[in-house]
Amino acid sequence: MEEENSLPQFFTIVIFVPILETLIFQVGIIKLVLYFFENKKVALITSATLFALSHPYGIFYILYTFIIGLYFVYIYFLSLRKNTSPFLTIFIVHALFNLTCYILNYHIIR
Repeated sequence: MEEENSLPQFFTIVIFVPILETLIFQVGIIKLVLYFFENKKVALITSATLFALSHPYGIFYILYTFIIGLYFVYIYFLSLRKNTSPFLTIFIVHALFNLTCYILNYHIIR
């Protein structure tokens, strides 16, 4: 039974979730905050905080995802400076991170 669900689960964790979260918490939130406040620090904290709070699996996990959220915002602004797509860059990093977690959680640790 676990074998039957592995492809949809893989697609959800490694492809769909990074696309959705990148659109909402990095690209969307950052653009929205910059539009209203024109302050990169406010965008950084807002994006990372909302990203972390969307992962309410415990206080340590929230803190952990806050740090990851800060990293994703850093990638966003770095991508803008390098004239690359912030969405694509963050999506790739996020997908690779989730792929690593997927492999560890579903194929190595179990």
